[in-house]
Amino acid sequence: MSTVAALLLGTYLACTGISHFAATRYFRSLVPPWLPTPNAVVAVTGLAEVGIGVLLFLPGTRVVGGWLAAVMISGFLVTWLDILRRWNPAAERITHRPLGAAAALIVNIGYVAWAVYVACDIA
Repeated sequence: MSTVAALLLGTYLACTGISHFAATRYFRSLVPPWLPTPNAVVAVTGLAEVGIGVLLFLPGTRVVGGWLAAVMISGFLVTWLDILRRWNPAAERITHRPLGAAAALIVNIGYVAWAVYVACDIA
């Protein structure tokens, strides 16, 4: 079961990482304004997601990939907490509105749990 979970998480991360380069404007909008160089943040996180996705595809690096995914996705929680802190119910994007950001925060916590599940598999 965890092999399927690892492959699905790897596919999700690799696709999301690639989308950082196809939808740069959207991902740049998620970078908190207090972080410098949003373009670099988007590029680095996109590459990291692709790289971690590859680690999750390979049986020998799945545990490391799972832990790296958990750490990286935990870092992304800052984005949603920052959007909630700046509370704007009239924001243009639904993910920038309080309910959208709260939903994204909950979903990302689920992604962290998914990554930990993959990382903890020793079978």
